[in-house]
Amino acid sequence: MALVTSAEMFRKAYEGGYAIGAFNVNNMEIVQAITEAAAELKSPVILQASAGARKYANSIYLVKLVEAAVELHPEVPMVLHLDHGADFATCKDCIDGGFTSVMIDFSSHSFEDNIAETKKVVEYAHAHGVVVEAELGTLAGVEDDVCVEEGMSSYTRPEEVEEFVSRTGCDSLAIAIGTSHGAYKFKPGTNPGASPRHPRGSEEETAGLPDCSARRIFRPAGVREDYQRKRRSAEGRNRCSGGSAPRGSEKRGLQDQH
Repeated sequence: MALVTSAEMFRKAYEGGYAIGAFNVNNMEIVQAITEAAAELKSPVILQASAGARKYANSIYLVKLVEAAVELHPEVPMVLHLDHGADFATCKDCIDGGFTSVMIDFSSHSFEDNIAETKKVVEYAHAHGVVVEAELGTLAGVEDDVCVEEGMSSYTRPEEVEEFVSRTGCDSLAIAIGTSHGAYKFKPGTNPGASPRHPRGSEEETAGLPDCSARRIFRPAGVREDYQRKRRSAEGRNRCSGGSAPRGSEKRGLQDQH
């Protein structure tokens, strides 16, 4: 089996009532560990490359490592996804390089600018058989070069979701409902905010959430689940304050089996 897009994965996840783990990768050992575990569990998997991973390992190396995993485990559906693409140029580079899914994160810009940039990426991606995740609303916390102070975060507005999706044609949507990037430094609430149902798929950050809370989110709306490690959050905070993080830091994810 060759690399696939997330379209069929998400359809089955909705029907089966489970979430799909999305794991950030940046070297051979991480790719091996994740794909071997996926093969053992007979689980589909999304392998993600962030801006930091692409700088550290180079996209070409990452693509070849994942292609090797596909050859070794042809029974496992695998997606190679760009995590938090900053602009059209970044997404185009990954699409041209063999990624089967890209994220365009223009959520820090105005609603109209977000729509315009996302639509541009969608048009190019769909012409090349690649799916697109967009982001609407902003999560507090740290993820690679994305640093959002708690007071600057904003929930996704459900009334904007339908307009955003219809005007951009994105395949899935990352939404902000009160969770955050990185590990929690406080006890997360038990009443997550509004979780708009996107007919194509919803992507949600569940770093540090108890399993019961994560399952409450994903049963009605979400199909892809990310968990951040505490080390990743600490590294990101250090980077935002002018320090440096060890090269090769990664984001881990877990499959919520049904």
